[in-house]
Amino acid sequence: MESLNKSFIEINISNQSEGEHTYKITCNAKDLSLENFSEKIELDVSVKRVSNQFFVSCKVKGNRLNECDRCLIEFTNLVEEFFNICYVLENVNSRHSKLMGVGNDEDAENDEYRFLPPETNMLILDEDVKDVFLTSTPLKNLCKEDCKGLCQHCGVDLNINKCSCENTQIDPRWAKLLELKK
Repeated sequence: MESLNKSFIEINISNQSEGEHTYKITCNAKDLSLENFSEKIELDVSVKRVSNQFFVSCKVKGNRLNECDRCLIEFTNLVEEFFNICYVLENVNSRHSKLMGVGNDEDAENDEYRFLPPETNMLILDEDVKDVFLTSTPLKNLCKEDCKGLCQHCGVDLNINKCSCENTQIDPRWAKLLELKK
């Protein structure tokens, strides 16, 4: 028996009239394999149809679960991102695409264009939403901008308590500067 991949963020375009259409979509983060997000992901989607093109603007919102890189406390922050994609219902090599300047080699690598077969009935946004959330992950997760972290000697959280460690170890590269202070 063949297994089918289920999509969770679909927009039916089979009978969509020209013009702008808006959608509010809520889905589960686990359905999109977003493990560091709380359950609910919200999307505000606008689809503007012009002939065989669908211009999609999407604002995505979700709470990311993080661990602070300095003090190791768990915290949640709201992630709001925005992306635009143009879906074109025709083959990449079609004569019409080449006349419009869409479908050349440069655009094939541009993530803002997606070419779909003319018989497509649904726009599936699962991977696009997942990619936006994954690329929005910061390199350094901090619970607050001025997080003091943990004491490197005793491990106490310096945001909560002041440690009693004596910080008398001097980096030998800076030892000469102490002589100036005397």
